Amino acid sequence: MEVVKELLAKKGENYGFSVVNRKKELTVFVNGKPHKLKYHDNGTPPMFADATDLANIDLKRKKGKLVIKLNGHSTNYTDFLKDGDKVQIYWEN
Repeated sequence: MEVVKELLAKKGENYGFSVVNRKKELTVFVNGKPHKLKYHDNGTPPMFADATDLANIDLKRKKGKLVIKLNGHSTNYTDFLKDGDKVQIYWEN
């Protein structure tokens, strides 16, 4: 595996966070507003859960069903984000 990592690093290509990750941050759009999120220290990209605080949603005051979407589709809090992803978090009555 080390040989593969070295070859990919020499090419300078990103073939997934577990192999080669040269990025330090990415931009996601949370409820339409751009935000920069940093990669974790171990090189993994931020997860959907990392973007929830950016939505300015008061989770302590329930206002219906909480809807979470990534690029228009239902998602999980543990899904990894990519540069340019569109995160939606809102209450649905």
